[in-house]
Amino acid sequence: RALMLFSIAVFVSLIDTGGDLVVAATLVRSGHPRSVRQGYTTLGLSVFAVVAEAILALSVGQGTFGALVALTGLSPLLLTYNVLREKGPEYEQVAHKRNLAISRLAEVLLQSMPQGFFQGMIVLQMLTDPSEDALRVSWVQWASIATALFSVAFLIAESDHTTDTIRDFRRGYSAVHGYYPKDATHKSLVSLGVMLLVSGWCV
Repeated sequence: RALMLFSIAVFVSLIDTGGDLVVAATLVRSGHPRSVRQGYTTLGLSVFAVVAEAILALSVGQGTFGALVALTGLSPLLLTYNVLREKGPEYEQVAHKRNLAISRLAEVLLQSMPQGFFQGMIVLQMLTDPSEDALRVSWVQWASIATALFSVAFLIAESDHTTDTIRDFRRGYSAVHGYYPKDATHKSLVSLGVMLLVSGWCV
């Protein structure tokens, strides 16, 4: 499970952010006035997201290094590594889990959801544009939307798992937390169910 979580953290950090930048570059290079504006808007959303995550990293005590890592879009990698390392006193481990949950929530709200909605709007405009010079939807744009959807589903599911398994939360808020089972297979099934629920595949 640790290797899987770190691998998915790499995917979320690099593929999701990198895909948005590729889409922005593709739209800007198209030369079409509306697409150029949309490309710069996509780039602006990405820049805003990493700057906001860097400010958030400073506010929760991750320090200058954590903020600099957030500016590169690799914050999920660092925070996942800190949680999986499981070293240091218990209060530090709780802090790492809390920071990871906050970072994932921020990534969903500031990057994955805005980019997913915006890219979906762009694709819808392209598909319904009757003009002869209308641009065709590229596979990169479809991939960006799919990646955003996966990122939202995974990040929410893992944030839910991380928050629910924090010992202090289970002790202090037993009426809300503690529904994840101890068995690893059952935990994975609950996480899968949350991902399917979030992505709209199950209600």
